[in-house]
Amino acid sequence: MTSRAGLNEMSDELAARWDRRMEAIKNRVKAKLRSAHVFLKAAQTQEATTIVPYTAEDDSQKLTTEATGQTLPLGDTLWKSALPIAEEAYQTDLMQGMLHNSLSADSYAPFNLQDMAYIYHSIENWELLRIHAVAVGDDDIQLFAESRRDRYKGYLNDMMKGWHMIGDIKSSVTLTPAVKQYIGFQHTVFKNPNLPLLYSLIVLMPCERLWAWIAKQLYPNMTDKYCYYFWANGNKDSSGKVEKMANTMYLEDHAQIDLNRAIELYTIAMTCEREFFASATDPNIVPSIIVPDWVKGDHDDDHDCMDH
Repeated sequence: MTSRAGLNEMSDELAARWDRRMEAIKNRVKAKLRSAHVFLKAAQTQEATTIVPYTAEDDSQKLTTEATGQTLPLGDTLWKSALPIAEEAYQTDLMQGMLHNSLSADSYAPFNLQDMAYIYHSIENWELLRIHAVAVGDDDIQLFAESRRDRYKGYLNDMMKGWHMIGDIKSSVTLTPAVKQYIGFQHTVFKNPNLPLLYSLIVLMPCERLWAWIAKQLYPNMTDKYCYYFWANGNKDSSGKVEKMANTMYLEDHAQIDLNRAIELYTIAMTCEREFFASATDPNIVPSIIVPDWVKGDHDDDHDCMDH
């Protein structure tokens, strides 16, 4: 069974940390709005001493607009930009085969093996993110990366037990070109210490949101008699923790990243997801992504997974 939902959980302690960061942003924005409202009222009445009580709605759109000048949270902006690719991922033979109960086990089994390989290499990427967080002093991201790294280890172990596998995934599973490219792309972003941490979260966001989004499309059209009902049922409930964290970091300082570059990274990651799904029924599919030079920096070298 391949369900990513369990990987997306967060400890109560870590969730509380991010709630406090978001509350600090809300208070900062409220203060800004309150000051602007008082100034405007004083200008209208010519009485600087007149203070009108301020009440603000805490909806995400208003908060985002006041903090960044945009009308949508970062995650929604990026998702909207790549929605056509997400729809293409839903139309792959893998997902349509699940929907119509016609997907061959000969396609689903290799898909699971490739997913195990992806999880294996992602453990290293989470460790790279942890190291980067330590270097810049972001304790919350450090703890989050540690938690995800350990969850991925446990998830991989459970998957291997389910498939009665022992040994090293790295030497046991030959990566398809699509998965190899996906892992290499993420690794390139994670290992570049000159990129803001937020970019690393951005390349992780499509996976978390796409799997849940597709599962929600499949689930209402399935019954528990369908062969792949378990996939839709197991993946439809994602907490979206990575996206929520990215939204919070963007509200804290939206100038830390370039929105156009963020869209570029998100689009590449979404394309990787689509090609990962497509490779389940066409393992020799040629990856279409090109990693931008600005992502590679001065630390670009071939990820060791490329040798497989």
